[in-house]
Amino acid sequence: MKKFYLSLLFLIFIIKANSQEELTKTGWNFGALPSVAFDTDLGFQYGALINLYNYGDGSRYPSYNHSLYFEVSRFTKGSGINRFYYDSDRLIRGLQTSVDISYLSDIA
Repeated sequence: MKKFYLSLLFLIFIIKANSQEELTKTGWNFGALPSVAFDTDLGFQYGALINLYNYGDGSRYPSYNHSLYFEVSRFTKGSGINRFYYDSDRLIRGLQTSVDISYLSDIA
């Protein structure tokens, strides 16, 4: 009986995975996550990050026009991460442009 339910669940998952339509994203979209980790030298890390994507009119999807990444996190022993990252191939036509500005306060 257990194998039957497991097989049924697997079959439903396969059917659902194959029947999903691909959505074309347009404009600005974002993803946000908490930043949590542990390091024996730096301590417990806590913070957040957000990634913004600009897909324009959606004609290039899944490629994006602009990507902005922000991260702010701290460690319990005093260190921190403040980061901004920009990536685009549309800022200067024909040239992949990446900018990474970080302030890493390392106390440990």
